[in-house]
Amino acid sequence: MTDSTRDPSATASAPTSAGRGPLIVVIALFALLFGVEIFEAVSNAIALPLYFAALGIVEFTPWALIVAGLIVPIVLFVGALILGRRRVLFARTLILIIALAASNATALALSSAVPYVI
Repeated sequence: MTDSTRDPSATASAPTSAGRGPLIVVIALFALLFGVEIFEAVSNAIALPLYFAALGIVEFTPWALIVAGLIVPIVLFVGALILGRRRVLFARTLILIIALAASNATALALSSAVPYVI
């Protein structure tokens, strides 16, 4: 078979292990970055009620904000992975960057909203 009769779509759609290497590195890096965000949310969920209890205002613990802080990074990471499926690496990386920025902005907004809930 000559090169002129070869079907180019057959070779373009076949994933190779060498082509998945950068994808795995990007996903692992963003999983680590989102993991830091989730770690911060878990530490807030543990420490903030204790802090409010020490102040004597345990009944004003902002549970909705704490739960939102736990859920938002997970939802955004999974959503970015779903939106990035079947896209090139650059587009998938941009989607993950936007999701990480939205997660950090939401965490900052939730932490600054705590004084208004009390």
